Amino acid sequence: MRASPAGWHRGLVPVLLLGASCASGLPDEGGAEAAGGERRPALTLASFARPPALYDAVALEKLGRLISVTEDDDPIKPDVHLRRARLHAAHARELRASGDQAGATRALDAAVADHEAALATRSYARADENLYELVALLGWGHRDAQARVLLDRLVTGYPGSRVAADATLDVAEHLYDQRQFAAAAGLYARVVQAPRVRLSSFALYRQAWPLDAAGDHAGAEELFHQCTRMVTPQGEDPAIDTRVRNACFKDVERLRRR
Repeated sequence: MRASPAGWHRGLVPVLLLGASCASGLPDEGGAEAAGGERRPALTLASFARPPALYDAVALEKLGRLISVTEDDDPIKPDVHLRRARLHAAHARELRASGDQAGATRALDAAVADHEAALATRSYARADENLYELVALLGWGHRDAQARVLLDRLVTGYPGSRVAADATLDVAEHLYDQRQFAAAAGLYARVVQAPRVRLSSFALYRQAWPLDAAGDHAGAEELFHQCTRMVTPQGEDPAIDTRVRNACFKDVERLRRR
């Protein structure tokens, strides 16, 4: 695999076969053109994520009452905090979408507080899942410095966690959106170079985009080519890899037309 440019990893904490027929006959999932002519990746983490929880004010109130009567040493308490954090996060998304930024910030703060309350229970069996959701939430809230600190904590504290790669990809996506291309590419590369996970092919696809945006079009094309040759291991669902390969065929075609 092509090495990332020198220095791109510095300062970063350790984050199916489809016929190669004419790409024009594949579903149109190549990079989409945004306003102003800038091309954007057609696939994002949201392309493969479950729909987020919906806000439910009644459920939120019930969970608040349950927390108030549950002893701190009760093993169910961190789970209740995690469930309430998800509802606060859903409320924050709803408020931001409606234009209520102040309300969204208050709901975001409440969600973060519940996640942190769950983190305070050292023996919590779902601590890595809770950390992952907190990292994603902080990224959504544009609190990137905090998100990266907690990503470090997740990756180093739970190296075998199934959600560590997803958290890394989430932070990388936010960095890419902020045009921090070197940092984003380093995080994508971390997932690519780690043992295979559900979104390994997606990480390789997205690693190509910061290269392209930074002007390394040849390097980006090479990574897109690698994506088109990826084979899904036997026993795994090929749907993600197939979708990623389709997008990569389109992007190879796009770069050749430059």
